[in-house]
Amino acid sequence: MNTQFKDIVSLINELIPEGIFQSSDVSKRAILPFVGEIGKSLFGLATTGDVATLASHINMLTRQNNKMLNALARHGGDFSSYISQVDNRFNNMLSAIGQNSKTLLLLEQTMIENEENIRLQYQTAEELFASQMLESHQIRHELEKLQIATAELAESCPQY
Repeated sequence: MNTQFKDIVSLINELIPEGIFQSSDVSKRAILPFVGEIGKSLFGLATTGDVATLASHINMLTRQNNKMLNALARHGGDFSSYISQVDNRFNNMLSAIGQNSKTLLLLEQTMIENEENIRLQYQTAEELFASQMLESHQIRHELEKLQIATAELAESCPQY
């Protein structure tokens, strides 16, 4: 769209270059000026004044159009630069999100492994505690037997 607009403007500038209708300092007069006024009234013909007015309006529109085209070109360049920066920022953000995702997955895997290790350590400690309790019970049982045997031995022995 922008290139079509530029092509149209350049075509208009080629066909009607700026200043072609500008009045010169030399005053031009028609030989019979009233003929132009009569032609304007009867047939709708343009007089020299009408042509000069039209030319000044066309020149003013051409200048305004050129200003707008320059502003649009400058704005287009600025907008393109802005979009490039935003695109770079989004790419950096996506890259950082990807890195964070990988880090979180690694952290999750480490936590799963640590949880498994803790569970195994707890199970080992529980088994060790159970075996210690069993041994403690057996030792207590043996001590009770020793105590009973000692008491029986003491009863069976004569007292002095």
